[in-house]
Amino acid sequence: MRKIAIGVLAGMFMLAACGSSGGSKTSTGAPKLSGSFCDKAKQAENDVNNNSDVTNQATAQKDLDQLKQIASSAPSEIKSDLNTLVDFFQKYTDAVKKANGNEQALAASMAGLQGDEAGLKTASQNIENYLVQHCGFTPTTS
Repeated sequence: MRKIAIGVLAGMFMLAACGSSGGSKTSTGAPKLSGSFCDKAKQAENDVNNNSDVTNQATAQKDLDQLKQIASSAPSEIKSDLNTLVDFFQKYTDAVKKANGNEQALAASMAGLQGDEAGLKTASQNIENYLVQHCGFTPTTS
């Protein structure tokens, strides 16, 4: 579980503008994102460290909603990579909800996601490369 959980934390930037500030909200309370793909990504870069509780059901759902928003407007070069992240984080969010705060149950659910690790790593790297080349910044997490 720790290996996947670390991957989730490292991938928080890829949660596509997790925790944007201001603006209108989706039905789950996630901020609706506006601006270009690069603007959204840079906003995520600025906000990512505020989203540390990835095991909270509401936070996981908000992050998933935001990831879906950015994936829907992703450039064609990385659209499939963002869809890979959406698929993974849908499974992750489902696991968080199923565990309902029970760390052992979450660990058991997360073990089933280890097969997604290679695809997630590749997708994240492709998105990072795009951000460097087309948006002018390298995403970081702390």
